[in-house]
Amino acid sequence: MDRKWQAKWITSADFLPLRPIDPTRGERAEHTAADAEGYTLQINRHQIFRKVFTMPARFGRVQAAVTADDFYRLYINGSLVGLGPAPGYLFHYNYNVIDITRYLHPGENLIAAEVTYEGYRNRVVGSADLRMGFLCEIYDAKNIYAATDGSWLTARLNCWHAVGFAGYETQMLDHLEAARYDSRWKSDRDYAKDLVPASVNIHDDHVLYRQITPTVDFYLLKADRQYFAPDGALILDFGREITASLAIHIRGMAGSCLRIRYSEELQEDGSLRYPMRCIKNEYEDRIYFSGGEDVFEPMSYKAFRYVELQMDPRSEVSARRELEAAAASVLAVVRHYPMPEEACRFRADDARLSKIFEFCKNGVRCGTQEGYLDCPSREKGQYLGDAVITSHAQYLLTGDSRQFRKCIMDFAYSSAICPGMLGVAPGAYVQHIADYVLLYPYMVENFIRLTGERDILGEVLPVISDMLAWFGGHMREDGLLHNVSRKWNLVDWPDGDRDGYDFPLEQPTPPGCHNVINALWYGALSTFERLRGFCPKYAYLTAPIESEKVAKSFRAAFGGGEGGLFRDTEASRHTAWHSNIYPLFFGMANLEERRAILDMIRRRGLSGSVFNAYFVLLSLCRAGEADLAFDMIRRDGERSWARMLADGATACFEAWGKDAKWNTSLCHPWSSTPVIILAEYAAGIRFVDPAAGVYAVRPRLPAGVSGMHFTVKLGGGRITVDAERGKPPRVRLSGGLRLE
Repeated sequence: MDRKWQAKWITSADFLPLRPIDPTRGERAEHTAADAEGYTLQINRHQIFRKVFTMPARFGRVQAAVTADDFYRLYINGSLVGLGPAPGYLFHYNYNVIDITRYLHPGENLIAAEVTYEGYRNRVVGSADLRMGFLCEIYDAKNIYAATDGSWLTARLNCWHAVGFAGYETQMLDHLEAARYDSRWKSDRDYAKDLVPASVNIHDDHVLYRQITPTVDFYLLKADRQYFAPDGALILDFGREITASLAIHIRGMAGSCLRIRYSEELQEDGSLRYPMRCIKNEYEDRIYFSGGEDVFEPMSYKAFRYVELQMDPRSEVSARRELEAAAASVLAVVRHYPMPEEACRFRADDARLSKIFEFCKNGVRCGTQEGYLDCPSREKGQYLGDAVITSHAQYLLTGDSRQFRKCIMDFAYSSAICPGMLGVAPGAYVQHIADYVLLYPYMVENFIRLTGERDILGEVLPVISDMLAWFGGHMREDGLLHNVSRKWNLVDWPDGDRDGYDFPLEQPTPPGCHNVINALWYGALSTFERLRGFCPKYAYLTAPIESEKVAKSFRAAFGGGEGGLFRDTEASRHTAWHSNIYPLFFGMANLEERRAILDMIRRRGLSGSVFNAYFVLLSLCRAGEADLAFDMIRRDGERSWARMLADGATACFEAWGKDAKWNTSLCHPWSSTPVIILAEYAAGIRFVDPAAGVYAVRPRLPAGVSGMHFTVKLGGGRITVDAERGKPPRVRLSGGLRLE
């Protein structure tokens, strides 16, 4: 707890007596109560909290310290001022501090919050724990003007029908019974409908810390175009993939219904592809009209490009007229982590390369919310493996290290649930993925390389040491890991991109010793040794074995494959692509082995998933093969980003093409490696001493590119690179940055 609060956690009278539980420990809620009309009380709960408070004639900067379980949407005098908090574990729960000065005036003011409690166990939030509530203080340097207590008023919004889930129970599909919704609750100081005093929860056990990241940005966007589909539905096209909810102010005939469907793509005839590829169930909201002016503003966001509006059956003429009237009021409330468009720009006279950069940038934008998401349409969870790539790209696109740092700490906190850490964090859903956890030390090292912020090591080095000790419990005598069956051994995903890897990878993983988990084991150990070297005072922290001993055992167990490559297992002669890229990436391969692996990559190309392409392309660039990496990004074929472009990508995909996987997400930021390669190897940005603002710039134009411009915001300044073939590059630095 990093703040002394005058405010008290408040909740509703029906939640107050419930015994909180911990779903991460396997506890399940027995409370599935419903009201007299059948509305569930602890699933998809929407609760409002309000307070009228008085401001003096003169005041300075006023802030709101605010949090909720699970989420809040905060209004001051009817204006939306913030969304949050970012998900966190109960023992390290986030609160936000929001400057609300410009929304206040002398005299009476209204603060109102809509709080949602999902009540189901998923990868996104720590819900399903029966802890719904709200906490808020409004203050300046001298005074507290409002603080949650029993004088606040509350009511349940019973206008939302929970009709099912989308994705892996990460978002509730909502039907709004508009006759039950009165939007004046957030703006009218005299509003009193159904309001009762809030209940103070003196036993609340959240341990609160100020969120180190800002709240997400949100802004309104109108559709680029609209047209009628062959079936009479009205299609709205927002021009690119977005993460958003809709805001609709509309009037319809009482009892009639507007169906709102969302999708990432269209069919050939211009109709919506529905259901979506990545969500095989409904992705649909509905409004049942009151007959007056209705307001539709759901809390949960979706990922989409297209929206379909369809009225209840009408005559063709009246339906078209009503749909056109409805479309005029539809706005997308786009939301994502702050990403100023001008923070990073790339353009080249190669249109394909420029477009690939832009759709990868948009994928990172959409997929960076309160955390780095697997995808914003389905899992919505922060997976460690995905975050290794997304964090790298997001930092280069924004120069903002706070989300990167928060992600590292989120996974450090997951060690309280399992010393071997979790594969997705934070959230109520516990998932163990060995490959991802073993990449954690690399993620920390990459953070330090890019930002220079070594202070994080004091918090994470003990966690890494404990994680390595957990895996050390699976060591055999030669130091190699075997029988790591308590965590999923992934190797790659989707499973069709494993290049015939010769080891059974079903869950739970069967007994045995195989290559990839041990190459990652070496990578984790060797990275830990370097990190520990940055902080001599942590020399006492140990690993179960030295990395060089593992390298020797690895070579003895898996070496001797065809052409000098590494084999998948001790018994197999198969040499999968994956069995060789990690030894290359982590520097375990000797000179002869490196030559064999690089030759394999030249022959086979990208033989794994988009995820593993990150490790291959970076390895190529480090080995002086940047031209081959550039070519792999934009070449024609089944495995390149050019294929995504040919498939109409406006955000980078989960797999190489729309049909490369049965449920491909068309927005998946783990595919953003081109941003990294173009920034660090085409523009040639080198992070010499970022803590001191020292960089090197060595641009390298890809073959066939005559001119290139790149600008990036880093370390409080900006680096701009203009390169033209046959001329010396022009490099400009500002904001106190210096060239080596």
